[in-house]
Amino acid sequence: MLFFTTITVLPGHVVLAYRGDTVTTLEPGRHLVRTPHSARSIDMRERLVPVAAQEVLTADAMSVRVSMSLRIRVTDPVAFVDRAEDPVASVYLAAQLALRETCASVTADDLIRRGDTLDVEAIQSAAASASSCSAS
Repeated sequence: MLFFTTITVLPGHVVLAYRGDTVTTLEPGRHLVRTPHSARSIDMRERLVPVAAQEVLTADAMSVRVSMSLRIRVTDPVAFVDRAEDPVASVYLAAQLALRETCASVTADDLIRRGDTLDVEAIQSAAASASSCSAS
C-alpha cells in the first residue's frame, strides 16, 4: 500500500484531493501528497455557454426573440463542486431567467434603439449567485 502519490495538475485546472474531511486544493504542477481517498479535477479556464434563443414579452407586451452567450469561469473550486450537482446548468438557468426579467422591464422600442446591447448587471449577478462562477 502506497502512502504517498504524485498528482500532476494540468495548466488551467486545479485538483481537489479529498482525504477524510480534509480537502486540499492543488494548483497546476506536480505534487507529492498523501494518497487521497478521492480526487477531482476542475477546469478553471473561461468557457462560453450559449443560451438558447427564447421568445419573451417586453414591458409593452410585444413578443421579441432574444438570445445570449455567457462567458463563465470557476472562481472557487470547492464551492463549485459542493453547491450544486450541475453548477453550469444552475448558472444557465439563472441567467436565462434574469434575461427574461430584464427584457420584460423595457419596451420593444427601447430594445430596438439599444441594438444588440442590454444592461447585463442583473444577469451577471444572477449567474454569479447561482454558483461559484463569474459570468460576463
